[in-house]
Amino acid sequence: MYKFSGAIAHVSFCPECLINDKELACLVKDYVSKNRNCSASEVAIEFNIPLARVRSFLKADFIGIKGENHGFLLCEECEKPINWGKHCHPCHHKFELAVKAQQVKK
Repeated sequence: MYKFSGAIAHVSFCPECLINDKELACLVKDYVSKNRNCSASEVAIEFNIPLARVRSFLKADFIGIKGENHGFLLCEECEKPINWGKHCHPCHHKFELAVKAQQVKK
């Protein structure tokens, strides 16, 4: 087993599954870029994949959805709805400032 820790997820894949997952991620990214107002549900239906897989692409900041997500993806810090990544903009900014403060202390 290989550990893939790139933009998609921190998951163990065999080499063949890793290639398949990367191909799927690229297809999903291409679909989302051509259908900018698509929902996560539409992506799941289009590719016949579970919503959890779409959520993992969103959390990895590999794709983003537009408009209201109705709580499909929440900021890991404050639990506000977000459209991609793990944190909303204010929480992300707060973490960036904390990291910079730590670097200054060193």
